[in-house]
Amino acid sequence: MACKTLVLLDKDCLNNIGGVKSPLLYNDDDQITGETVDGLTGQITGFTSVVSTFLAFNFKKNAVSLAVSKKTDLNEGSNIHEVTLTVSLKRREQVKRQVLEAMGDGQRMLAFSVLDGNGIYWLLRNMQLATQEEANGATKAEGSKYDITFVGEMDDAPRTMDALAVAELLV
Repeated sequence: MACKTLVLLDKDCLNNIGGVKSPLLYNDDDQITGETVDGLTGQITGFTSVVSTFLAFNFKKNAVSLAVSKKTDLNEGSNIHEVTLTVSLKRREQVKRQVLEAMGDGQRMLAFSVLDGNGIYWLLRNMQLATQEEANGATKAEGSKYDITFVGEMDDAPRTMDALAVAELLV
């Protein structure tokens, strides 16, 4: 027996733009509590508490991708949403390495605010630094880079946030 009612999904005529815009905002996951969610839209409109300001993670154009995959275990009757945030940072530097190592220190849980190419903010919770690869190109033109992957498992798909909720992360 299904738990939710099926509803009509109309075709929209909006332009669909990929990519993620800079900057990503991040902090330890436990720095935000009590999401206030609009009962009609499901969008986050605020938080009970933001303990400390989120930090900016700046990157160049076309360097970040976000994927969400719903995983269902038919035998156990469980569903999770696996979230993968991939970042490519150009030019290897000591400062970048130190920031990345702090982000992965102790397998810490992170939260990210992500602005996609369509101008929609998404909140990603329970994210952890899963891989950090460093490479130098074979030629001068290839340069050097970090390829970083953050992964997380969420009970529900990531929620969108309105501009006021995003502003609370920056106070």
